Amino acid sequence: MKLSVIASLYRTDKLESLDEAREILKLSRDQALRIAPNLYHHLAFINVVEEGIVSGPRVGLIKEYKTFKVLIRLGTCKSLVHIFLSQRGTTKIPGVTDLGLVPRHVKKVSILGGGLMGSEIATVFLLSKYYVILKDVNDKVLEAGIDRIKANLQRHVNKGKFSQEKLVKALSLLKGTLDYETFRDVDMVIMVSAI
Repeated sequence: MKLSVIASLYRTDKLESLDEAREILKLSRDQALRIAPNLYHHLAFINVVEEGIVSGPRVGLIKEYKTFKVLIRLGTCKSLVHIFLSQRGTTKIPGVTDLGLVPRHVKKVSILGGGLMGSEIATVFLLSKYYVILKDVNDKVLEAGIDRIKANLQRHVNKGKFSQEKLVKALSLLKGTLDYETFRDVDMVIMVSAI
């Protein structure tokens, strides 16, 4: 498949301005260094994203490919593959996986990070009538995440998949926060970024 036929590579309607994107990437780098100073993977991912934003999708994909070739050889990656295969191997243990455990009922979800992925995840939960708490690092980034969620919901209205009343109801289930105080009564926390 030629890269030129993948139209979504050239979409920029969900990207911030270059200055705002660089500010977000700088915050992400600082957080990655603070939370996991000995892991290169987070910084490598941020560098790939930045290359794609600054130099375009083709250059970004080439950078992603080259970075993947480096990361796949690191001990951390080998350990993660081992953990993955171990988890798969333990899915059918008599007396453990056949106990008939019932999943917990989920009503309220908190999402750490309202970037593209976080806002999409929040949108899915809101469309399914869950309460969502969106946490981010500062007011500006939080507001941008909430705006992305509103735009996602509005697209559903524009396509006729969702009424304006349901949009208002869905937005009433959304709350933004800068701290963890409101996490006390959530049923699930989804960490999308290193906040």
